[in-house]
Amino acid sequence: LCSPLGWQSPNVDSENILLEYFKKEKDIVSILKNSSGEKFEINYDNHVKMNRKSGELSTMTIENQDIHSINTTTDCLISKVNETVNKICQQKHDYNLTYFHEILRIIEEEVKSEPTQKRYTFTRKYEIDLSLYLFQRASVKFKEMHKAFKRANDPVHYLQCKKDDFFMSFKISCQGATSIKMFVDFLWKKLTPAVSSTIRKNMALKIAGDIRTTCRAFSENRANLEKHILISLAEEENFDNYCQYLHNPRIIF
Repeated sequence: LCSPLGWQSPNVDSENILLEYFKKEKDIVSILKNSSGEKFEINYDNHVKMNRKSGELSTMTIENQDIHSINTTTDCLISKVNETVNKICQQKHDYNLTYFHEILRIIEEEVKSEPTQKRYTFTRKYEIDLSLYLFQRASVKFKEMHKAFKRANDPVHYLQCKKDDFFMSFKISCQGATSIKMFVDFLWKKLTPAVSSTIRKNMALKIAGDIRTTCRAFSENRANLEKHILISLAEEENFDNYCQYLHNPRIIF
């Protein structure tokens, strides 16, 4: 997958995408220009708007439960974006500007999720500041991903890496039967990584099978596993861990 418009720096793409996405916001050009996006800290006055009390004109006051919920939601959102970016990089494709749109989609879904709408809502400034932070982090990885893709698909680089192999093959073909030992060494060098990978893969399947057989929590379906997880969390008597699991179940694994 290549960028549809050809290669362009992720930094440039990220700025253009944010300008388009937040184009209705006042002074967005100045905000993007003056913000480095290197870190993100929650400012409850600027990033959160408390809702009005039911049937009243006055707004709710932020409480500890709100602060905990806000921090948990933010941590889960950042974790989800980081996980998405890492998965993209693992695919070993070339950089594509649509990856930034995927990040925005995740942010929008989390910000507008039902749990965050009851007592408070996140402001647009929260979305802007958090998007800047996440885009900045993603840009670094997307640059590295592009460089890796370019190296892997560069014919000159590929031939340079294979130079020793080609020379060894040529040497073996020239020396004939007297080069059996050399051929065995060459073959062993090439087979060892593949054999090791196959062994690890098969062992992983065997270990997973043994776990399902010997561990009751893993022996049935997903609902049964979740039941055991909830029981374990309840036995710990740690409410924070319990809340984290409800917001982001993958954190347990």
